[in-house]
Amino acid sequence: MPELTRRPNPERSECWHVHCGDLQVDTIAIQSGLPVKAKQWRSDVSFYPASHRGLARGGYASTFDQARGGFETAWKDYLPRCTEADFVEYRRQRAWTAWKYAMHAAGLPLPTQSLLEIANATEAIQDARIHIEKINGPMLFKEGASPAEYKAGFDLAIARGWLWLHESGTFVKYAPAGAELFA
Repeated sequence: MPELTRRPNPERSECWHVHCGDLQVDTIAIQSGLPVKAKQWRSDVSFYPASHRGLARGGYASTFDQARGGFETAWKDYLPRCTEADFVEYRRQRAWTAWKYAMHAAGLPLPTQSLLEIANATEAIQDARIHIEKINGPMLFKEGASPAEYKAGFDLAIARGWLWLHESGTFVKYAPAGAELFA
């Protein structure tokens, strides 16, 4: 396991990020808005792979050194619960989030947004079915999505419960969660 390093936050004074290799695992900072006599420093172990949601550790302290000591205690308890798969998942999620924000900054829709907008604009047939080819063509040729981007968007829309794919693979329907997006 890589060593822990502490780096100052360039955007905020009195704030440090603790890293384990390339992963930020804690923030130690003075909290604003607290009464003067309250403990001002907060430490939060914030390494959240999907399998560890709810296991966050943290607390308040009177000094930076106490907050750092609180982190070290919490990290010793938390780290043994982490697997290499958790670190891989964290990195994957971090990369996906960076890509999502880059797409937004460039003014580009995410593949799921285009896919759902195309499906919503397509006239459904019997029993609210939308033929898959009515989505395939516009996504690949009008929107210019690569087959991998299209598949990733399609798989995500199904995984999030927005679309339901028939076992034949020839049509989709809006699931209730997907219909709510356009209600």
